[in-house]
Amino acid sequence: MRISPTAVSDGERMGFTSPAPEAKQSKLNWTAPAGWRAIEPTAFRNPNFVFDAIEGAECYVSTLPAGGGGLLANLNRWRKQMGLEAIDEAALEQLERKTILGQSAVVVDWTGTYSGMGGAPRSQWRLLGGIVSLPRPRP
Repeated sequence: MRISPTAVSDGERMGFTSPAPEAKQSKLNWTAPAGWRAIEPTAFRNPNFVFDAIEGAECYVSTLPAGGGGLLANLNRWRKQMGLEAIDEAALEQLERKTILGQSAVVVDWTGTYSGMGGAPRSQWRLLGGIVSLPRPRP
């Protein structure tokens, strides 16, 4: 689960200076749990859901072109959004791993003060996420 203000564009959230690409049809298939509502996908959030059990909570899959700067950079971007200190390669190696989409994924469960890319900080917010680097599709 990632929490983020909806007033911020994907490009701003991901640190792109040029316009973000348009949303495309997702290549993933899913069944959303009861109480989850699909919301408009974006270039980097597809599928994209909200659910009523926790006000302001969101769940989505982000896809980043060319890896979005790499695993450690993305984890540290998440940590910064949660008000947590950056980690190094040694700490990265200690993080939990699970299989997602048939690939090894780093799984995190962090609580902190979420400030995202704007808006008022929210204390005691939780980020539960996984990052998997998938092989690039062949042309």
